[in-house]
Amino acid sequence: MNPDKLLLIIFLLQYAAQKEVTMELLFQEADSFFPGEHNMPSVLSSEIRQQLGSLRERGLIIEQGDSYRIPEKNLNRVMRHRVEFEFKAGSALSRISRADEAMRTALYDQGGFIGLCGETQRKWIGEQLSDMHSPVLDLGCGDGRQGELLQELSAARLTGVDYSEDAVRRASGKLHGGAYLHDMEALETLDAEYRSIMSVDSLYFSRDPEDLLEKIREHSHSGERILLYSEYRQTQSQTAPLTSPVDTIPGSWMDSERIPYQVIDFSSREQAIWSLRLKLLEGLKSQYYEEKTAYLYWSQYQEASVMARITSRNSFKRYGFRF
Repeated sequence: MNPDKLLLIIFLLQYAAQKEVTMELLFQEADSFFPGEHNMPSVLSSEIRQQLGSLRERGLIIEQGDSYRIPEKNLNRVMRHRVEFEFKAGSALSRISRADEAMRTALYDQGGFIGLCGETQRKWIGEQLSDMHSPVLDLGCGDGRQGELLQELSAARLTGVDYSEDAVRRASGKLHGGAYLHDMEALETLDAEYRSIMSVDSLYFSRDPEDLLEKIREHSHSGERILLYSEYRQTQSQTAPLTSPVDTIPGSWMDSERIPYQVIDFSSREQAIWSLRLKLLEGLKSQYYEEKTAYLYWSQYQEASVMARITSRNSFKRYGFRF
């Protein structure tokens, strides 16, 4: 157990499980979060105490009485670390988890989805792709399931790139142009040139979203770029203009460039999918723990619970751009 993994456990217990993170709770939960990290109880206890000290010294957590928590000012830093970790290890964890595979299979069988790209969003993307030049470069293609559906809807030919070796392996057989392991922010180093580029909810994983947007414009043709991203606001009516202040860097960039957009709302069926995902996860919780992949459980539980809440309040918007 290293301090960065312990930090993620504290984050998920604090914000997903909504529990007071005590030393006793960490000791109970730590052995269930990651497979292959099983120590003797006395060793694990000593190790956790040592790593907590390291996290305190780095200013990432604070101690309050008998409990530990991540202060609000550190949340963005922890979230970036979480994204980096899940890029490197998330797919590997999923591959060894039968509970996770069962959850995903049940979700897809009932017309669900993993992530934010639901049926209304796919329909809009498919309409845009139908008159774009192929091959279309899919930045952050993931496991290719989404791209496979979009190819069927539009007859477009997609070529994917992704950070994750496991995602690329899965996507290679689904995308007509194949999938390749590549840093999506290094468009200038691709072996081929692409007239058309698509980015669907992948800008969050960029180290510098504004720089990536500039590169997308530089390395593709006008009118041949599709961008979708999602944004949460406390108050946002369906027809409200996208004007400053905008909560995300992509939104600010698009607004400053005066690029027109379309709001793509969740359908009631899509909203129901998040509740279904919660139900499936809760039914499989004990299996995740038995496999010692509780990290996957709480990571997905947090996303699903937040999305179930904010989509029902109409405060989460998906924006589509073609420019």
